[in-house]
Amino acid sequence: MKVPQSQAIIEKDDILSIIVSAENSEIAKPFNLPAISIEQGNTIVGAQRNQAYLVDSDGKVELPKIGAIEITGLTRIQAQNKIKELLKVYINNPIVTLRILNFRITVLGDVSNPGTFTVPNENINIIEAIGLAGDMTITGDREKVMVIRETEEGKQITGVLDFTKSDLFRSPFYNLKQNDIVVVDPNYYKVQRSVANPNTGIFV
Repeated sequence: MKVPQSQAIIEKDDILSIIVSAENSEIAKPFNLPAISIEQGNTIVGAQRNQAYLVDSDGKVELPKIGAIEITGLTRIQAQNKIKELLKVYINNPIVTLRILNFRITVLGDVSNPGTFTVPNENINIIEAIGLAGDMTITGDREKVMVIRETEEGKQITGVLDFTKSDLFRSPFYNLKQNDIVVVDPNYYKVQRSVANPNTGIFV
């Protein structure tokens, strides 16, 4: 069964990398934020990189020379195309490269390697997220995996997914969004069985 991939949607408070390029790099330079170097004392210890943009509370970013444009609700490709159209007034055949820098997900609970993971390609489903965290432990509850998600209005919504059922792939929480939190609770029935069996080596 092939599951369609989701496309990340830009939201308020996202951190974006937006780089404008052109055949003549000097023409594109005014449309980019100044590059910064990572310094320690008076020594440069890291390569130069362009500064990032913060999507403000109105869903806009302030671009050099162009000004504020509304960008929330758009996919990365849609946002790139919108900026490109605005740049055509100033640059022939502009190239816009946009990335969502804060596309991270967190996996907690009964997994081998809980933590927060950066997703460079801005696309991950819950199975892949569990894999990043080293898979569920033997006591992880595969029937009740929770996803906690914050909406654009600042409200938290939750979804519960059952890894033993095929409708997992149809859940709106199957494809994760930036800053989603996945929680794997322990299966207490398995924990109790393990404790009752001294051969498992698990004690409470």
